[in-house]
Amino acid sequence: MNTPRFERREFDRQLIIKSLRDPTFRHKLLVNPKITYLEELQKVRPGQMIPEEVEIRTVEEKGDLFYIVLPALPDHPITEEALAEIVDHKTTHRNPCWGLGDPPSE
Repeated sequence: MNTPRFERREFDRQLIIKSLRDPTFRHKLLVNPKITYLEELQKVRPGQMIPEEVEIRTVEEKGDLFYIVLPALPDHPITEEALAEIVDHKTTHRNPCWGLGDPPSE
């Protein structure tokens, strides 16, 4: 059976869309992001877990406040290919981020 490739950026995009359409979901994502993220994640990746030590935060931008989220710095030099995978949220330097995202194609 061929499992479709998981793209974290697309998954997060769908969460944002849902949060804009559904105020109850948006509130839930703001108040309890890890449980809400996991519930949505398990709809597309049944059985997927998020390690206990991983924290998820949701912040809401305002008209005069916005955020830039920077990925963690790897402890080794990164290639241009690896850089593209990180920027596209396909992996982190831990490749892949606790199981979210498929390994980059070779």
